Amino acid sequence: MIHILTWQKCRVCGGKFTDTGRELICTKCKTTPTKFYLRWFYKSEQFIRSTFHSYNEALTTAVIIEGAIKSKKFDPELYRGASSKIPNRYHMDTVTGSYLKERKQQVSWTGADDDGISPGTYRKIEQHLHEFEAWCKENDHVDIRSIRNAEIREFKNHLRDTNKAKTIKNKMADIKKFFSDTRSFLGKDYIPDMPEFEKIKVKDAEVGIMDALERDRVMSNIPAEHKPIFLFWQATGVRPCELTALKKQHIVWNAKIPYWKVQAELISGGIYRTITKTKNQWPIPLKVNDIAIIKSVPLTFTDYVFYWIDTRHKGKAKPYREQMLRNIWRDACAASGVEYRYPYQSFRHSTITGWLDSGMSEDDASSLVGHKCRSTIKKYDKSMRIERLMRAKENL
Repeated sequence: MIHILTWQKCRVCGGKFTDTGRELICTKCKTTPTKFYLRWFYKSEQFIRSTFHSYNEALTTAVIIEGAIKSKKFDPELYRGASSKIPNRYHMDTVTGSYLKERKQQVSWTGADDDGISPGTYRKIEQHLHEFEAWCKENDHVDIRSIRNAEIREFKNHLRDTNKAKTIKNKMADIKKFFSDTRSFLGKDYIPDMPEFEKIKVKDAEVGIMDALERDRVMSNIPAEHKPIFLFWQATGVRPCELTALKKQHIVWNAKIPYWKVQAELISGGIYRTITKTKNQWPIPLKVNDIAIIKSVPLTFTDYVFYWIDTRHKGKAKPYREQMLRNIWRDACAASGVEYRYPYQSFRHSTITGWLDSGMSEDDASSLVGHKCRSTIKKYDKSMRIERLMRAKENL
């Protein structure tokens, strides 16, 4: 991207000029500069070409240079006298590397730090910034100071080719925070003008569910040694990371009504994290059937800290991980002739929808599955609203 700039300031208010794509103008006083120059970056070098006496003259030259760069016919020697090496501290990979190093120090690997970020969150930030960094390198935007509104728009349009709206929204949010934090901590020398990030609207996705008949067919093909954890998942509707993190001490047996106090998660990589904020912990009362499922676990494995142990490992029992559960569920779907859906849809989504369909209140359903925001339950209610209304009409 070649920028058309000026060293001049508004002769009325002393402010900067804004590039509208047709001219440089002071948006407040409507004045324009009289001299212009071009600035662009090519293979880690900054080039400057001046002086132009009209915006159109500068634009014409910019179009010619950009065409040469895109067709790989650009000869830097023609402009070498106006070039300068970019200091290493402004290189995109240097800035992103330092930023990620700081964010990594904020990771709460055990969940003990209330203000930390989860390992999964950090991995997403790292992935998104590396993707942005690679795009910048491919398009010769190696100097972080060169990233303006146009580059941000170009990257967002690039994401549209392979990403859904929600994914684009998440990626752009991480990149926006990167620019904001960099400007706050390193100064305007690195980010002269904070780029604008347009608000991305995302439609609520339909909640995917598996109906009870399909789920029963698949459950009948789950091997006996794995069936208890799937039955308990179906009964509770919790997230897979919470299901696999269940430990013996999490179940309160001596209460009037036995309950499971959900207070930990087992995330990717087998990392066990406690949910330290009390407001984010919640109890799930255990019905007679739930207790029977738990007590059906073979006694030879109840000495382990975790309740749900995958016994397939030779000589070494390990707690289930989400990917293991997916593989078992995928095989059972294939054996049942049922289209595969993620266990998250087959259990959490389907269980919540079933509760609502049987008359459970939205507040109670939200409390049982640990929704932090009560509005989340509306997605499930909406997914079955037509069917529910039809049954109500038939019962008139």
